[in-house]
Amino acid sequence: MTESRSQFSSQGLDFAIRSSREGPLREIQWAERYRTGIPSVDAQHQELFRVVARLQEALASGQGEPALRRQLDELLGLLESHFRDEEDLLRQQDYPELLEHAAEHTALLGELAHIKVRYEQSAAPLASMIATFLGGWLRHHISEGDFLYAKFLRERGLAGTD
Repeated sequence: MTESRSQFSSQGLDFAIRSSREGPLREIQWAERYRTGIPSVDAQHQELFRVVARLQEALASGQGEPALRRQLDELLGLLESHFRDEEDLLRQQDYPELLEHAAEHTALLGELAHIKVRYEQSAAPLASMIATFLGGWLRHHISEGDFLYAKFLRERGLAGTD
């Protein structure tokens, strides 16, 4: 994992904790600039953005802890499934940066575990911390990591340009 990606993770976590204490969440939305041209990956990315947005809506509407935890469970399940699918695709295509890319996925899951620990030590709501952190991580990871393998797959004729 590159230093800038590692720095993003710890800075993103600190930002998430500060933001969750300081006020409303910045809305996360899918944008065309995140399109990789790989339909299955793009569909999963769009679903991840939708689930994070639903989590933010649940927070804004004051839903209780049980509802927020259900949203978080859904989000974490989707992340794990997406990472597995993405890594399988890259493994099948002999993507040369697979280990580095998979390490980013592992690092995110580790950061989420760390956020849970920090949550227990702070007054910030767990769901708010995770939604804020993941919003930034998704934008960064797609733009910095996923676009690299999308270019590789396009060069092999395995991804569209839409």
